Amino acid sequence: MKFEKVSKETFRQALVSTFIKLGKTEEESQEFAASIATENLDDIDIPKRSTVASAGYDFQIPFTVTIHPGQTIIVPTGIKVKLDPDKVLMIAPRSSIGIKKHLKLANTQAYIDADYYNNISNEGHIMIALTSENDSNVTLEYKDKIAQGIIIQYFTTEDDDCTDSRTGGIGSTGK
Repeated sequence: MKFEKVSKETFRQALVSTFIKLGKTEEESQEFAASIATENLDDIDIPKRSTVASAGYDFQIPFTVTIHPGQTIIVPTGIKVKLDPDKVLMIAPRSSIGIKKHLKLANTQAYIDADYYNNISNEGHIMIALTSENDSNVTLEYKDKIAQGIIIQYFTTEDDDCTDSRTGGIGSTGK
């Protein structure tokens, strides 16, 4: 099991999509993404634990952004994870994000399955959706720790007969 960085092209494409959703034009988004994709992806840290007894691997935001009251943003982390088949990565907000900045995960909990890794849609790129519950703007600075990933083992029932395989990225198993 290990964390890896996605390709620069996958990261750039995700940045463009994020910036368009934040209200930038296609041209502005392309320019902004091109200007930060290579440098920021090279500089962003692979998730790591802060202490020897920490369960969570900290994820950083790879750019500075201001989130408006009630706004939801999808943060492309530039990271993917290779997991053993019986493991899942649970993404949870860091307590400092919720308590100090009043941000929450838009989907409350996020789970990254082992077969999400290197999928054909987005290479297994982990995205973190944050929603602001603030009355004022919140700025997240480049490399702020925004979430933590905890690797957990899961089990299946003895009568489980699932044979389907993932064919895409986010939301692909619900189709």
